[in-house]
Amino acid sequence: MLASEKNLELHYVRCGVWIDSDPQLLRRILQNFLANAVRYTERGRIVLGCRRVGETLSIEVWDTGPGIAEVNRDLIFEEFRRLDPGGQGLGLGLAIAERIARLLDHRLILRSYPGRGTMFAIRAGRVAAQIAALAVTVDEPANAAYCRVLVVDNDPAVLKAMQALLSGWNCDVLSARNCDDAQRLTQNLLPDLLLLDYHLDDGITGLQLRDRLTCAQQPCIIITADHGEEVRLAVAANDCHLLYKPLKPLALKSLMARLLAATLMQVS
Repeated sequence: MLASEKNLELHYVRCGVWIDSDPQLLRRILQNFLANAVRYTERGRIVLGCRRVGETLSIEVWDTGPGIAEVNRDLIFEEFRRLDPGGQGLGLGLAIAERIARLLDHRLILRSYPGRGTMFAIRAGRVAAQIAALAVTVDEPANAAYCRVLVVDNDPAVLKAMQALLSGWNCDVLSARNCDDAQRLTQNLLPDLLLLDYHLDDGITGLQLRDRLTCAQQPCIIITADHGEEVRLAVAANDCHLLYKPLKPLALKSLMARLLAATLMQVS
């Protein structure tokens, strides 16, 4: 929206390369690069893209702004330093970005061409794709669900949303709103994973529900909006895994993949 308000074109180039980094901190650096590009570019376009450089990936933001004179290229990384004193902001963005880059052991790069534009980049080490390869038995069809998941939540809307999300990942979903439904569903079907809301009806917790199930030995993820220390310690003491609401699908999918991969390694 910020680019649109200034009639700037904002483009990005898709990239499927995996890197070793912290998603929140890396996002903060890139947001700073993009915000600066929009702020200082009056016309033209901004491009976000990636480039393989040896064993690293260079994530780059290019703009068609005024550029930065060579004498100022070190100064802009100093705290409270701005090249346009009358502009918005405190001049901390690039200083913070540089500190985060050092913390992540990433290389921060600046290239600028006065009168033509500027490129800020962050380089991170490339890694192999972090996707667990799940074994499929010979007698299963090729499109078989990669796992069966029991989902228990007393909120019908949340339960429906979880069922849609997991079904889209090719999971066989057993959904229940209470303890009785969960026990009935798992009487003859063994789920590979348990996804249980912490606070259920009648004062029952997801951990108490788990203890009542015949499949209690299966990997269990507790989902809750309660950030209290008591909940965290209880989940850890029961050898379960904790995710907080609002649930981030990527975090859930990553944790599920790790637990399933670990289970397959134990079986083999």
